[in-house]
Amino acid sequence: MLRDRPEELVEWFDREPYSREVHDDWVEKFYNGYRPGDDVERAGQFFTLRYTQWGAKYETPSGFGTSKSRANAQSFDNKIDILDRFAERFADVTIEHLDWADVLEKYDAAKTVFYCDPSYGASNEGYCLRRLTMTPTPLF
Repeated sequence: MLRDRPEELVEWFDREPYSREVHDDWVEKFYNGYRPGDDVERAGQFFTLRYTQWGAKYETPSGFGTSKSRANAQSFDNKIDILDRFAERFADVTIEHLDWADVLEKYDAAKTVFYCDPSYGASNEGYCLRRLTMTPTPLF
């Protein structure tokens, strides 16, 4: 959505309040399997849940993030304000959902740069907390 319809997504955010009540309603629906049929609404709700949850978690409900010393609503608006920069950056990016070896074989060239994000293992937080052991493996 961000790459193909960024203006619609930002307009959607402009209509939605930064609200505990809205957050709680969406959490209830999301974690019970509901996904909006409209692509913009689905992307907006996911982004909102991601950044209004306590600690920016989304794997499980973790509460509406608030703070006595930080303006969370302003912080959320700041994230929305820079979405256009991300949309521009992704305009010419190809995202593949293939095995890493297939991606390398398909796109490898003298001027190709790959960013390979390693798997995170069984970590619940999305980051591997243990030290990784890298064993050389023949690519092809």
